Amino acid sequence: MVSQVLKGLFESQTFTEGATFFDFEVAWRMHRMSANIPAAVISFITAQLLEGDPNLMSAMNGDEQQTITTALLCTHKIFSYESSNVSEIQRVMPDLVSALRMIQESTLWSCLRHIINQGLKTMSQIYLIFDGDDKALPEDRFRFLRNIRELWERSESTQSGCIKFLIASRDYPRAREVLDGLPYLDDEREQQGEHSVSQAHAIPIFHVAAI
Repeated sequence: MVSQVLKGLFESQTFTEGATFFDFEVAWRMHRMSANIPAAVISFITAQLLEGDPNLMSAMNGDEQQTITTALLCTHKIFSYESSNVSEIQRVMPDLVSALRMIQESTLWSCLRHIINQGLKTMSQIYLIFDGDDKALPEDRFRFLRNIRELWERSESTQSGCIKFLIASRDYPRAREVLDGLPYLDDEREQQGEHSVSQAHAIPIFHVAAI
């Protein structure tokens, strides 16, 4: 589903410097399951936005710049080891993940909000796409989705829908709870040729219709 959406965006040339993507499956495939934490996800998304426009760093104050820089360096180290070197990954991962955990998560979300708000001054739209949220660590899933929803609600009210979100995930109860009331697609029904966009519960994918 997500690959089809990305393909469509590329072909329509809608995918610009404001597009970001995080695949929770990657950490599993690279033997870094413990790194599927909100701080790493925020770092990945932030890095993609900064790659498109390094000047977005100016949206943050000095302390925030220091915080996001620390998170980016730590996340880079986590994913820089060769996947074949499993023993080395297992040796360094606890310390690197612990270092990320020590960073104030609320500050990272604040950094991302500032970067997005600054980015929308020069970009027509920003896309945030997350694939495989159910692979996030159980203790982090609800908090991550709650923060994503808060980011979405703020952007809807202040940026007139210029920021678009898509989350692809297997169904799990707390996802229904935190995303209740948002549009979603039922992938199984879509594959059977049935139109399934609904406002009732945001379960596997939400806000697809806005992309």
